[in-house]
Amino acid sequence: MTEKEKAAETMRTTKQIRTKSGFECELSPILLDDWELIHLGRQAQNGGNAAVDYIDYVLDRFGIGKELVEHLRGENGVVPYARLVEEIEEIVGELQTPS
Repeated sequence: MTEKEKAAETMRTTKQIRTKSGFECELSPILLDDWELIHLGRQAQNGGNAAVDYIDYVLDRFGIGKELVEHLRGENGVVPYARLVEEIEEIVGELQTPS
């Protein structure tokens, strides 16, 4: 199998994810093989101001932004930042876990 065929097969391999809050999505672990994602994540972990950039990047790159934000929106119309961070951490953690 060529490298190109391996990459295509990996993209077809997706994981069904369901968070503790009930949010469901189907994503490929290959999404984690992204230098920009890793770079922003490292900056966010080091206490930089990159946390919001990291969250925006994950929501956009994973294609789950609108759905996840609406899932977390409270009755008062607010999307709690801490809950959004927890959801993203849970989703990324699930993608890192071997099937």
